[in-house]
Amino acid sequence: MEGNDDSSSSEDELINNNLLHALSRTAQLLQNNASSSNIQRRNTRIFSALQKFTSTIRQLAKGYNPDSLDEYLNMSERISHEALENFCYGVVQMYKVEYLRHPTSTDIQLLYETHEARYGFLGMFGSIDSTHWNWRNCPTELKDQYMKGYHQYPRIILEAVTSQYLWFWHAFYGVSGSNNDLNVFYQSPLFDEKYHGTRPDCSFYLNDEHYKHGYYLADGIYPSWAVFVMAYPYPIIEKKIRFKAAQNQQEMT
Repeated sequence: MEGNDDSSSSEDELINNNLLHALSRTAQLLQNNASSSNIQRRNTRIFSALQKFTSTIRQLAKGYNPDSLDEYLNMSERISHEALENFCYGVVQMYKVEYLRHPTSTDIQLLYETHEARYGFLGMFGSIDSTHWNWRNCPTELKDQYMKGYHQYPRIILEAVTSQYLWFWHAFYGVSGSNNDLNVFYQSPLFDEKYHGTRPDCSFYLNDEHYKHGYYLADGIYPSWAVFVMAYPYPIIEKKIRFKAAQNQQEMT
């Protein structure tokens, strides 16, 4: 138990440090952009990087409309919108090479080794699942497309596959209509690389048997394909009970 606590705390520290590093680098990027603008417009009053950064975080974290910040920051809707676009552009430019990409064959082998060491699952890519979010600030013209039955607000579904360090290997969202996880999966590009023959080598050996591709842990709504390994709904024998406990542990972490 102590080892698990130490591991969790170290992972939390890693994530927090990465987040602070990302925010500081992005703030520096905005400051550099402001400095370059100062040279071009010395006699024009401009907004500081801190003001633009505050506007951006409020829009992303709280769902503020750009026009609602004009009194608090004395910033027009156009400037708030431009600050948000520049922030997103800066994040993409900084992290697209390392994070916004598909896994390579080396990445896949590292995933296999990590999942085998931590959970005992050899050949596992990760867990696939979908999250449903309430879209409270959905534009009026789009509400009918994202309403779902008895829910009060429009909802967006995110399908994702992540590693133990919250590295999103796959993310798919924005499907309109009243959907469940299976409807979203059938529209997902998860297996496009496999279909087009461009997927890197992801084979592995288990009990002296060669397998051409890995698998995902999934719940019962997904189809019974070879790439999905699902937990037993009502395990009785010891082997199945241990398997379900290990799968639940992986999904929680």
